[in-house]
Amino acid sequence: GGVAAALASEWQAEFAKAQLALQDEDAGTALRHLERCVAIDPRHAKSQYLLGRALWGEGRCDEARGAFANAIEEDICPLRAIAATVAAVKDTAAERDVPLVDLQTVLDSAAEHGVTGADFFHDHLHFTVDANRIHALEIIEQMAGRRWLEAHWPARTAEHVAAELESQIDRPRYAEELCKLSFAMDTFGQERMALYNLRDAIAMAPQSDVVRNYAIPFYSKRQMFDEAASLLETRVADAPDDRRALGALADSYAKLGRFADAAGAYERLHRLEPGSVTILQQLAIACSQAGRHGDAAGFLRRAAELDPRSALVQNNLGLVLATAGDHRSPVSHYQLALELSPSLSSAHYNLGLSLVELGRRGEAVDAFEQVLELEPGHQGAKARLQDLSAGR
Repeated sequence: GGVAAALASEWQAEFAKAQLALQDEDAGTALRHLERCVAIDPRHAKSQYLLGRALWGEGRCDEARGAFANAIEEDICPLRAIAATVAAVKDTAAERDVPLVDLQTVLDSAAEHGVTGADFFHDHLHFTVDANRIHALEIIEQMAGRRWLEAHWPARTAEHVAAELESQIDRPRYAEELCKLSFAMDTFGQERMALYNLRDAIAMAPQSDVVRNYAIPFYSKRQMFDEAASLLETRVADAPDDRRALGALADSYAKLGRFADAAGAYERLHRLEPGSVTILQQLAIACSQAGRHGDAAGFLRRAAELDPRSALVQNNLGLVLATAGDHRSPVSHYQLALELSPSLSSAHYNLGLSLVELGRRGEAVDAFEQVLELEPGHQGAKARLQDLSAGR
C-alpha cells in the first residue's frame, strides 16, 4: 500500500530496526517497531508477515495467525489462495455437489497452533512427505464417502498403502535433494527454511556423507557447534581414521568449551599423524584448557624437537608453563621465540606478563612498548603500561 511522503522515512526506519531485532531473535523489540509500521501502512504484506513472526516469538500465537492471514491478503502476488478464492472454490463445489478436500483447514488443524509452515512445506510451495500423505488420505476419505471405491477403505488399509509407498522412497537420494534445496534457500536469503530442510535431510539419511558434508560447514558457519559436533561424531564412528573429520570434531568441541573432549579428539588425530607439529600444538592447547598442563608442555616439547626453529611452538610452550603458574621458565622460551621471529608481538606481550610476575617491571615496560611498536592498537599492552606507570 501507499504511504504519505511525510511518514515514508519513519516507516523505513522502523522496518529496518524490526528486521535487525528479528535477526537477533529479539521478538519483543521487533514487535514494537512492527506495530508502528502496521499503524503507518497496514497494507504492506511483509510487515504483516514479520509482525506475525514477532507475535509468534512472544507466544501470542492467535494474533500471529491473524497477521499471517493479513500478509496473504495484502501480498501483491500471493502463492497461497486468498480468502475470496477459497470461498469461491467452496461455493462452487457445494453448488455442483463436487467433493472437496479443504487441505488448508486440514493442515492448519494438524500444525502447531494452527499455522501451517515448515512442518508441511519444504519451501513456499512444495509439500513434505507428511503433507502429501495427509492430502492423499483426505482424497481417499472423500472418494470412500461417495462410494467411488470398490469397497470402503478402512483407515488401516489406507495407512498400509501409505507405508508401503513411503518404504519405496530412496531416502539417501531424497536427503541429497533436500540438501540442494537447503542450499538454494540459503542462497536466496531464506536461512530459516534452509535450516528446516537440512534437518529433514539429516532425519531422512543421517549416515549419508553427502548430507554430512553439506550440513557440517552449514552449522559451523552459523556457530551451531552442537549440531556440527553431533554429525561429526557419527562420521568419526563410521570412519575412525578420517583425519579431516577428527580435526573438525576437535575444533567443534573446543568452541563448545568441551576441552577434555577436544583433547581426546586431537590425541586420536596425533596417533594418526605423529609427526605433525600443527596437531601437537592444537593438542597441547586443548590439554592446557582442560587443565592438563603437564601433558600440554610435554606435547609442545615434542613439537619443538620436530621443529626447533618454530617461534610459535616456543611461544606456546612459554604460555602453557605460565598458565600452570610457572613464570620463570617461560622467559627463556619467549626470548627464543623472539630470536626466531622478532616481530612476533604475542611473544613480546607474554614475555611482559611473566616479567611483571617476576617483579622485573622495567624489562616488562620494554616488552609492552615493543608490542605497541608492532601493534599500536594493542589494548592489553596499553592497559599493562598504564598499570605499571601507576605503580600497580
